[in-house]
Amino acid sequence: MSRIPFVSWSWKEGRVWDHWMIVHFASGIAIACVLELLSLDTAHAYLIALGLLVAWEIGEKIGRVEEETENLVLDVVFGMFGFALFEQVIFPLVSREGVVWILITTLIFAIGGSVLGWMAYKRRSE
Repeated sequence: MSRIPFVSWSWKEGRVWDHWMIVHFASGIAIACVLELLSLDTAHAYLIALGLLVAWEIGEKIGRVEEETENLVLDVVFGMFGFALFEQVIFPLVSREGVVWILITTLIFAIGGSVLGWMAYKRRSE
């Protein structure tokens, strides 16, 4: 049995939930905003979003971030959920200016969360 808990309510890894899921969700939203502002068609936007989220996970592996397979897959799923929610539900309701504000807000949140999460990870791994 894995030593990683099923759920973590902190930056410590959980197999199916931890604070990183919020960062991945926000990253999916930020990707959606950029692709919306670039006016890409839906099919290409989905493929690019999936590629970027998978590349993030590959980058984590290159950076020697160890995580359970369930967690890795769910990181991509949460990112794609954020992307799809905004692509399909939110963007039809907001102006282009609204998309820019969502992007700015989401980037601040995603980058801030990434910094906090990375600092917590480095403290644990030292």
